[in-house]
Amino acid sequence: MPSLAFPAHFPGQAHVSGDVDGIFGGSPETYVRDLQWKCLTTTIMTMSGWAVNPDKQPWSYGEPYLTIARQYLKLKSQLTPYMYSYSRVATDSGVSPIRAMALEFPNDPFLYENSTGSAQQFMAGEWVLVAPVYTPELTRDGIYFPGGAEWFDWWSGELMTKPGATNGSSMDGYDAPLDILPLFVRSGAIVPLWAPNNYFDEIAHDTMSLEIWPQGDSSFELYEDDGVTRA
Repeated sequence: MPSLAFPAHFPGQAHVSGDVDGIFGGSPETYVRDLQWKCLTTTIMTMSGWAVNPDKQPWSYGEPYLTIARQYLKLKSQLTPYMYSYSRVATDSGVSPIRAMALEFPNDPFLYENSTGSAQQFMAGEWVLVAPVYTPELTRDGIYFPGGAEWFDWWSGELMTKPGATNGSSMDGYDAPLDILPLFVRSGAIVPLWAPNNYFDEIAHDTMSLEIWPQGDSSFELYEDDGVTRA
């Protein structure tokens, strides 16, 4: 499986993406791995007009790849209020929803050096750390957790760092079978979620749930609009 590349993003353009698994070539595995992390960005693109045999759609490779793709597209739909709120932040401040580690943690000297932990992962907003799998292995090495907070596994809720640690730490050997994108939450997080949906107005959005990972004082400013106008 060829390596996958992704941006350690510093603001310049608030919303960035790329064609899932490129335009030509690829494989079921590279498609799934690429789609997984791009579901944690604000935009996602498939290019079916040029790609053939198969085209670049989530159902093209059949099972089990379709089920995994559906899982992450549903997660993306759930995270809409979280990512949309950070899109408003980008409008007001220029700070992108997708952030290089050094941007979110400017006082951590480790993140100014070129390493897996500084260049091969990113923050989705302030609270969610995304560490894509970009090799054929079913594990992920070099995941870096900045100090000053505790970090939890999004999927299991397991604490990944030492309680009260002030220094950053790295982790190798994170178990990442094809259906798992290494995804972590910073303590203090408040993450608003919609119910899973297939398109924006499939369900009413007058109810949402909150993922809360308490530590100290924290807050989240939710931005909503009417879904119709440009106001």
